[in-house]
Amino acid sequence: MTTCGYPSALPLPHCRESPDRPVSDRPLRVLQVGTVDTGGGAASVADRLMQAYRSRGHESSMAVGRRVNDDPNVFALAAPSRGVVMARIFWDTNLFIYLLEDEGERGERVRQLRERMIARGDELVTSTLSLGEVLVKPAEAGRADLCDAYEAAITTSATVVPLDTAAARAYAGIRRDRAVKPRDAIQLACAAAANVDLFITNDERLSTRIVPGIKFLTSLDRAVL
Repeated sequence: MTTCGYPSALPLPHCRESPDRPVSDRPLRVLQVGTVDTGGGAASVADRLMQAYRSRGHESSMAVGRRVNDDPNVFALAAPSRGVVMARIFWDTNLFIYLLEDEGERGERVRQLRERMIARGDELVTSTLSLGEVLVKPAEAGRADLCDAYEAAITTSATVVPLDTAAARAYAGIRRDRAVKPRDAIQLACAAAANVDLFITNDERLSTRIVPGIKFLTSLDRAVL
């Protein structure tokens, strides 16, 4: 089993070869990531590619920072500005990976979660560590364009919290429990420093912890909005 290479339109990097059916003969699931779905040359090209993929029997959709049209195959990563935030919700790295790489049922679960957050007016929060981890796979593939697209999608849709001095102090407190790995402690510390209402992860070990500065922690499967 081998991983397919990237075509030019920001596809999902996890399509795999089948021993009894060539990749070119199987329907693909293609997700394009951009800043906006209309109003520029790049957006127009992305829309034409999406329509072309769909006309050939593939599943194709777009994730954008700002959605203008009402195409059901386009969804917004950023919530519209309303002046009032319902809740501040921190996403662990794995949720972004499921969404951007469209990991089957998990990808759909995260997409539905994001749509509910937008409808409610929730603020999406994550960390610079999440951003870096999301960029690892396209960086390994030498896809600077995909790195740029993923970075734009996340930074235009989420508040990205750095590991600053406030987060460092929270990190020190969390790491008193050496059962918490440094990477996990950084995520929890950034969320605590941002005083989030909810921390969502797919790591069951983290979902049961109590961390000052985070009102609730839950797993993706148990997240209810």
